[in-house]
Amino acid sequence: MHIVSRACRRWLAAIPVAALALLTVAPPTFAAPKPAAAPAAKKPAVNPGQPDLTVMTRNLYVGADILAVAGAEDFADFLVKAREFIVGVAATSYPERAEALAAEIADKKPDVVGMQEVYDFTLNGQHVGVPFVDYLEVLLAALEARGVRYTAVATVREADIVAPADLDGNGEPESMVGVLDRDVILVRAGLTASRLDLSGACPGRVSGDGCNYAYVAEVSIPGLPPITFQRGYVAAQVWLGAVPYFVFNTHLEVRTPAPDNPYSAVVQAIQATELKSVVDGVPAGPRVIVTGDLNSSPEDQILPVPPPLQALGLPPVINPPYRQFSEGENFYGASLGAGYWDAWTLRPGRPPGLSCCQDADLLNPWSALYERIDLVFSRDLPAGVKANQVGNSPGDRTPSGLWPSDHAGLVVRYTF
Repeated sequence: MHIVSRACRRWLAAIPVAALALLTVAPPTFAAPKPAAAPAAKKPAVNPGQPDLTVMTRNLYVGADILAVAGAEDFADFLVKAREFIVGVAATSYPERAEALAAEIADKKPDVVGMQEVYDFTLNGQHVGVPFVDYLEVLLAALEARGVRYTAVATVREADIVAPADLDGNGEPESMVGVLDRDVILVRAGLTASRLDLSGACPGRVSGDGCNYAYVAEVSIPGLPPITFQRGYVAAQVWLGAVPYFVFNTHLEVRTPAPDNPYSAVVQAIQATELKSVVDGVPAGPRVIVTGDLNSSPEDQILPVPPPLQALGLPPVINPPYRQFSEGENFYGASLGAGYWDAWTLRPGRPPGLSCCQDADLLNPWSALYERIDLVFSRDLPAGVKANQVGNSPGDRTPSGLWPSDHAGLVVRYTF
């Protein structure tokens, strides 16, 4: 993502305030969990080895490289790149991919699905067919057609952009295209669930049922208003019997949204610290699960903070999100509550679990996954874990040869 100098100055001015606020904020407060409705009859104890909760994390994939649009040099270049992006999204036909995604969910039957990149595309405010469709509606319809019912319990609105588009390629915009990104939590029908109210816990701003991060990337393209790439998180409260689960879902910024801008690496790390601080505020009692595309793997190294940022008061290193959650450290390495348990590392065997990323056009014949960034963490150490991936085998592709997403999904069956 290309960040121009004006945005750089804006970031530099905001960094000390944002960072210190996140590091000194008091623990957020949550309402006490409401008791589940009493069952009609006493249920037998859970059999040993039977999963208490099954969770899936799934990035649906926008369908093309949106960062190429963010890198436009001017308005004319933006029109060209935006048209290429829209053509690419149409070519990776989401309705076709949604059938494969629905098949995964129907097969694995997770209790909860944390989804990222749940886009809603409109043309002049309308859904008029591929690619201008609502990804959530299409997926829920595909599930319904299989006799499988899920409810979207919690949704956070993230990047929400309406911009002119030149769809006929004549160099002049003739339409307005809307692009809305969301993270969504689905819950299997029949379970008692509700959104978790985060309004008193957001260091950033409330958005839909969740929060947008206080610190986000922004791009400036001459001829257009500044474009803010909001990211966020959302949570649901799910009851299994008398046990409440708090399930968080997020999509963190990429590690360096502006590869040529050393300051941009701070964005993702501060977002992770915000999320971990909020999750740590959940009181004892509920079992806490964090799902999502964290854009951070166990291989990520601690990064040095550029000297100009150190001069503004930041410490000399940037701690990656994976380490923040697994080690319980904030973005510069100070204590940030207890570390959480990475489900994949608890499963038998040591397969790499690579989850990102297939080619942008989704047509590569063999899997090109190269890093593990789609993760599920638990606050408590489970008694047992079964974890496996979906959408990572050539046999998972659609009839026309498309991968279901550029990410693989992860399904975790917890026994506590």
